[in-house]
Amino acid sequence: MNLKIVIPIAVIFLIAGAAGGGYFGREAGLKKARSEYQALLDLAYPPPALEIHRISGTVRAVVGGTIHLDVNAPEDYLPHLDGSPRKTAVKAANVSGATEYVLVDYSKPQENGDPTRSTFTLEELKPGEQVVVESDENIREAKVFEAKLVQQVRF
Repeated sequence: MNLKIVIPIAVIFLIAGAAGGGYFGREAGLKKARSEYQALLDLAYPPPALEIHRISGTVRAVVGGTIHLDVNAPEDYLPHLDGSPRKTAVKAANVSGATEYVLVDYSKPQENGDPTRSTFTLEELKPGEQVVVESDENIREAKVFEAKLVQQVRF
């Protein structure tokens, strides 16, 4: 056989084998580490509850009787070691006449140190503001839900 053909083919197989072995070895190691340390990981960073009735987010828009929110995706709760941002989801909170609007203002404490509480209206809510929305239904997977409380916190 011609060595000019055999040597490059052998080098290609060697590089492919090293790359494949490194990849599959790393994946096997990560799988084993996850299975061995999952209990510790769950203790340090417990997964979110399967039923969520209260969620915080940034107001994207207020259209009619609906508040569109950008919220952190519940399934993306672990820290990102690469510094990448958390995944987000868009949720729509429908409000009604029974919805309460509470402003908790830490910049104006009462004499006992508690924050000042007051009410606000839906019309005062602006895009970019942070709110906490509460509902009677499970809103973990819901894209649209009925809000019973909209709380805005100022510092």
